Amino acid sequence: ADYSLLQQFRIHGNTRLYIQENNLIYCNLQIERYPEKYYGRGNQEAQLLNTPIQYIPWRVKLVVQPLWRFAPHWYIGPHLSIWMEKSSLNEETGLKSFFIWGPGFVLNFDNRDNVYYPTHGCFFKSSFYYSDPYLGSSARMLSWQNDLRGFIHLGNGVIIGGQLVTNMVYGTSDIPVQILPSIGGSDLMRGIRYGIWRDNLAISLQSELRFPIWKLLSGATFISAGDVYNLYNWQWSLPKIGYGGGIRIQFNDSKVNLRFDVARENYGNWHNFADINTWRFYFTATEAF
Repeated sequence: ADYSLLQQFRIHGNTRLYIQENNLIYCNLQIERYPEKYYGRGNQEAQLLNTPIQYIPWRVKLVVQPLWRFAPHWYIGPHLSIWMEKSSLNEETGLKSFFIWGPGFVLNFDNRDNVYYPTHGCFFKSSFYYSDPYLGSSARMLSWQNDLRGFIHLGNGVIIGGQLVTNMVYGTSDIPVQILPSIGGSDLMRGIRYGIWRDNLAISLQSELRFPIWKLLSGATFISAGDVYNLYNWQWSLPKIGYGGGIRIQFNDSKVNLRFDVARENYGNWHNFADINTWRFYFTATEAF
């Protein structure tokens, strides 16, 4: 959670509620009133706005997924997504107030040995939902997300992990640009500012090497690559690359870590290491994936 004296805040919460032995309910809630910037749409630098548009949205996002285990490590269930956002900006920019909700479906596999700091195992989740004005939504669209992760213990506490994420939004031309997938941020493709690159489809691949340092202190190095694409006008560009490293401090016996990462990217003034604006710093809890 973040908060400022300007009455700006960002609250994110996740929970996994286990019901009996084979069932669980996954919930994700986000409530935000925090400054953001709209940089444009597309994967080409020429498509970025000369001056990004700053706005402060009121945003509430809720995802609920009741899951039933139908085989060892496999879960299946319905998906409910609700996204409400209020923006006072001119709709010509594509930034507008909207209400999107829709039912869907989710398939999940998880045999990791630990949810917070896995040393081996795999995780996979595929979910989609459909929204329509006939159901009370602001736009007609299909959202499909896939998340694949794998971890291998190399010995002596050294772990290598990898993650592949795809996020697609397909629908009519009145889809609010805030809903379009983006890359970057504190978890996915660190080093890239979140929201700069945005379009119908986002593909991200990242790998991380984790290693012990001393007692509750550990470290990590990571690299990621990915980009966004327009499903109606496919354009190739040099993939965006993020890279860096960080330290972790184990917070409790469940292996929840406090994480501090430093990262950079391969776009902009990236060759100037003395430019502080080319560095990204992240301090948060839990691993990136």
